[in-house]
Amino acid sequence: TAILSRWPILKFENHPLPTPEKEEPRGCLVAEIDVEGTTLQVLCTHWGLCPSQRKQQSVATLKLLGVGPLVLAGDFNEDTGAAGLQGLMEKLPHSYDENELPRSYPTPGAEKRIDYIFYRGLELKGHAAVLDTPDTQVASDHFPVLAIFTTP
Repeated sequence: TAILSRWPILKFENHPLPTPEKEEPRGCLVAEIDVEGTTLQVLCTHWGLCPSQRKQQSVATLKLLGVGPLVLAGDFNEDTGAAGLQGLMEKLPHSYDENELPRSYPTPGAEKRIDYIFYRGLELKGHAAVLDTPDTQVASDHFPVLAIFTTP
């Protein structure tokens, strides 16, 4: 996981998430970013492939949420109705339009929505968009997801 910012990153820390031994380690990168005088918590994560593992990772991710404005983005490896996402969806809005249900995985020809952007304390401009272009079809096995926010 990575966080890129045009604003100053005040601090950052990678937090390991519960992962069974011998499986790919999973984590949540947490940064504090100074956005024109407002401290924004930005979290980026990549959850595991097993549903029970993702439920544990959900609990651990929720414990990392601060109290102010935040953005939590990543590959959650779960569709909207899955158990691991329920805790997050109860606490934070996500940036998708429920009527459009854009898909981001796999490229090309995405069939699943497993990449999300959650937020709090910010104003979402429109809805998140999946960026499907010739370049993004080959850059990764996931399409990028874009959401635009402003501070209130």
